[in-house]
Amino acid sequence: MEEPFPHGWAHLDGRRVPAAEALVSIFDHGLLYGYGLFETVRVYRGVPFRLGAHLARLEAGAALLEIPLAWPPNALADAVADVIAANGFGDAALRITVTRGPGAAGPDPDPRQPATRFVFARRWSPPPASLYGRGAHAIVAEVRQNEASPLARIKSLNYGVNLLARAEARAAGAAEALLLNRSGTLASGATSNLFAVTGGQLVTPPPDDGCLPGITRAVVFELAEAAGIAVAERSLALADLLAADEAFLTNSLREIVPLVRVDDATIGAGIPGPVTQALLAAYRALVARETGG
Repeated sequence: MEEPFPHGWAHLDGRRVPAAEALVSIFDHGLLYGYGLFETVRVYRGVPFRLGAHLARLEAGAALLEIPLAWPPNALADAVADVIAANGFGDAALRITVTRGPGAAGPDPDPRQPATRFVFARRWSPPPASLYGRGAHAIVAEVRQNEASPLARIKSLNYGVNLLARAEARAAGAAEALLLNRSGTLASGATSNLFAVTGGQLVTPPPDDGCLPGITRAVVFELAEAAGIAVAERSLALADLLAADEAFLTNSLREIVPLVRVDDATIGAGIPGPVTQALLAAYRALVARETGG
């Protein structure tokens, strides 16, 4: 069951406050224009997994959007630690958000306008074991990703395409929606990265095709290299995915989820494949090592 909303403690602009009191201005450009960034971090046993990688991606996105991060270097990491401790969380889903901050209602921010930052978290219960044992069903969304947009490659608050795709997935009773780009090749899932396994090789769309450089995606690269599995970043047509031996989706909260069906087509044998299962086991072992499990 979800905890009451809002709940617990949050951090807003360097202060710990009850989450119910962590309010931003109606003139905040994150609200007015989607001018901002966010990161979702999985917390295991009170330890955020790969927090450094999440913060590095946030900083890169802020540089692209020209959002000044005018606070001490460890401010966000300290806020994350405080939110986890104050709420007494073991396993949690934590969100870091940075916006261009409050200012005049026009779309051009004053260069002196300070950014807004906030952190909150909620208890996280992993998806049922059956999702990993039987695999997931995805649909191909009608809405498309614009691979030419720089926003496709950062974790932006401009999340409309992803939300529309998720709505399509919910309406179809599917676990995820796959996004084609304007060129007609696969970009990613609405909230995940996509991998196909063909002849023992991993194939995943490159960022130039409109995928977000995911944190879990990068970990899969590491695990594949350690296991001697070749990885290729190249354009992936829907036909390529459907002809694959197996496939999976990656996401910081759900880790590595086997993908066994797209629309009405079965991938491979229609069950989680051996490469996917091996990578999931290796991922969880890595998490345990890095978070003291």
